[in-house]
Amino acid sequence: MGTKGVLSFIKLSEEERHYLLRYLTKVKKTQVFDIIEYLFDDDFLKFIDVFSGESIKVPRREEVLKIVNYIKIYTYCQARGFSDESIEAASKIFKRRQVSVRKVIDKVSTTLKELEDKEMLEDE
Repeated sequence: MGTKGVLSFIKLSEEERHYLLRYLTKVKKTQVFDIIEYLFDDDFLKFIDVFSGESIKVPRREEVLKIVNYIKIYTYCQARGFSDESIEAASKIFKRRQVSVRKVIDKVSTTLKELEDKEMLEDE
């Protein structure tokens, strides 16, 4: 049963799920399985299957919030052709200086371009 994907096909009764979560919590000494089950409900075994053996480093909330704001600024300006007017408007909407908005656009654009280049190399 070491085959990837096998957990995705397992169906558990409510009782089995209850005992599985309690058992995993005790054996692995973490409450994370309760959270995963809460978030993914019946698909929690699929989640475990997909990330089996992987370590997931979840970024701090503040970092994610910062990145979300970067993406909002980028997409706002992108939808308006990255015009000077869009940068000026984004500056007011997101309460940043225009120089800061331009830096955000450059940073996001560079990061996305690097990712795109890497994906193209992997496809070759």
